[in-house]
Amino acid sequence: MALNVLREFFEKEGLGRVHLIPISVDSESWNDLTSIFSNRYGFEISHENQVLTLSTHYIERDVFGTEKRIPLKFYAIADDFEKILYIISNDYPKKYLTHTLGRVITHEKKIYYLPMGPKCLSIIKNKILEEYNGSSVKQFWARRNLWESDDCEIRPVSPKSMNYAGVDATDFLREAEKIYGVYPTTLEMNTPIPNYCDFTLSSNGIFSFSGGKYEIFLDIVEKSLQHPLNVRRILKKSKLEQVPIKVKNGEIKVLKSNPFILKFSSKWDEKFGGKFLEVLSKEARNEGKFTISNPTLSSGSLLLSAEIIDEDKGAIFSIDADENQMGIIPQYGCSPDVLQKFYYFFIENIDHNVECLDLIKNGQI
Repeated sequence: MALNVLREFFEKEGLGRVHLIPISVDSESWNDLTSIFSNRYGFEISHENQVLTLSTHYIERDVFGTEKRIPLKFYAIADDFEKILYIISNDYPKKYLTHTLGRVITHEKKIYYLPMGPKCLSIIKNKILEEYNGSSVKQFWARRNLWESDDCEIRPVSPKSMNYAGVDATDFLREAEKIYGVYPTTLEMNTPIPNYCDFTLSSNGIFSFSGGKYEIFLDIVEKSLQHPLNVRRILKKSKLEQVPIKVKNGEIKVLKSNPFILKFSSKWDEKFGGKFLEVLSKEARNEGKFTISNPTLSSGSLLLSAEIIDEDKGAIFSIDADENQMGIIPQYGCSPDVLQKFYYFFIENIDHNVECLDLIKNGQI
């Protein structure tokens, strides 16, 4: 088990604050993945036992254009069973990660993060508070989107975001979830002595360890990945494939697309459909480089359709939505990581409570 190797690594290295980034991998061999890091992005790769070392550099330029090469080092441990690459990073500034490791994950096919989403993060938080009596939230960032269905006491139709730190942050977040209807996107937490652990959980699927018992941290990571892995199993079934069909003179192959469903937490209307296209066009271009093609939005009962182009990963899929749900139909170059990327955009920016459903399993076709 990769988690056993992680435990041995944490124990051996005696790490300070580090980030643990689980990456979903849809490659047939780990050699294919390491060659991408080395051949396309210039990482130097070495390995000792079951731990890979990925070395690269970040180029920083001052106001005069003078370049400074800053060496970076990441460690990686592969989980063959779950097809996850656990990447361990020192506490580098965010821009270092974005322009090195993040560039590979964003642009390359068949690899992507395993995002939890804000609703799942809230559930994980409650489980930690229940399981580790005396644990607490130290600081949190939270938000509420326009589409949320959960009741809240103050202005339920208004999007909100907040950041709070204090000794009463656990109670304040509980109250904020009820009163303002927000969900956490980042949580800084700790568990009590004698099982002290200081850690950060983020809805994007990145975990940070700041000190204490690493065994507890890795146990929380393992439990937190259960939902993202269930979503990934659904998305992996959603693909464009060739299906043989018998005809009079033999057999022909036709293309068949297997969609998946995003079930909304509240009913959409034409206004919501238009707002979705606006947010996708604005936010996704900034964060993920999605382009909308041939959008159609009907008045009355909502009927929304469009083709979505993932510019970074070179893929195309289409969407069809009514007032209750959206079908995502893979087309050109649509590997699971492309669908994961869109799903993450949706749960972060549109509907924290959306359900990801297997179209066939749920009797939709």
